[in-house]
Amino acid sequence: MLAQNTSFLAVNISKEVIVNIQKRDLEILFALSKYGVFSTGQIGSKYFMNVERSTVLRRLRILKTHGLILNPSTLENGMKVWSVSKMGAELIGAEVPFRYSNRNTALHDVTLSQLRQHLETLITAKNWVSDMQFRRKLAQTGELDSTVPDGMFNTDIFQEPTRVALELELHPKAHQRYKKVFYDYKFHREVTYIFYVVKHFSILKPVFKIWGNNVLREGRFYKQRIIGVVFQDLLEHGLEAKIHWPNGLSAPLKKLFN
Repeated sequence: MLAQNTSFLAVNISKEVIVNIQKRDLEILFALSKYGVFSTGQIGSKYFMNVERSTVLRRLRILKTHGLILNPSTLENGMKVWSVSKMGAELIGAEVPFRYSNRNTALHDVTLSQLRQHLETLITAKNWVSDMQFRRKLAQTGELDSTVPDGMFNTDIFQEPTRVALELELHPKAHQRYKKVFYDYKFHREVTYIFYVVKHFSILKPVFKIWGNNVLREGRFYKQRIIGVVFQDLLEHGLEAKIHWPNGLSAPLKKLFN
């Protein structure tokens, strides 16, 4: 265990190799274990303030060389994406990762980690269950075709204890896909709000339309509500970002989340 005033920890990776693990390295491993993946830029801005990108990459490559992290994918702009390895998880006593990002999901995964961190600075989000934890559970039960929320957490909305399911949508999907998502939420009785975070407001339009046509009309989900926010608005304006309802009304995030 790392002593309080110690700047690094000598870890015996194998019989031949001993690597000095810095306190910052452990923080990165813990963060990757919690959030799933980070891009090089995300790690640099959070853990290497005012440090050249080349220096950040050099340290990450050292951790990768010693088997503590992985580079499972790369973004379209060439930026690398990182996740904790089985060895890295074991080093910090964390649960072994269920899956890693791939090229098809890389942008969504790094955006989701950014979104979760940002939400945690704005609102009280307790008992967070990540998409990785849901997928691990579904793999054990064999229900791999079930809808997996991008996250689920407890908070207060209008001063009432609420269980929220998070859906990050960077691109519009087929209408049948949204129908299936809403149908699957029928079995998440604990969920009160489905919270869509979208790249563009135009993505909310079909989501809200299908919700109104197929859910409210059938009356099966009367206990659940759906709301949405534009991701960039959330990043730039925080608690002043506009939360939208299917009926066209909106209000600042701070009016809902207490």
